[in-house]
Amino acid sequence: MVIVLRRTRDALRNARRVSSRVADGLAALQAKAELAAAKAERAGDTRELEESVARLRRSIAQLAVLRAALAEVNAQFAWVRVFL
Repeated sequence: MVIVLRRTRDALRNARRVSSRVADGLAALQAKAELAAAKAERAGDTRELEESVARLRRSIAQLAVLRAALAEVNAQFAWVRVFL
């Protein structure tokens, strides 16, 4: 029984570390994408570039939703961390 509890605790701790690293990576990716979009907007006025920037903005919005969902999941499982 003790072994199962330790392994469960270790698995949850590892999941927390992975979740934190994923969140950090997503934040960095979002920042880079926003920077790229801003640079692309300043680069020129072509229709193709504007369409690409629009797609990038939609992707950034989707990334923000994913990050919010990840934060929500982390918040929901915060009570488990109290016991571990």
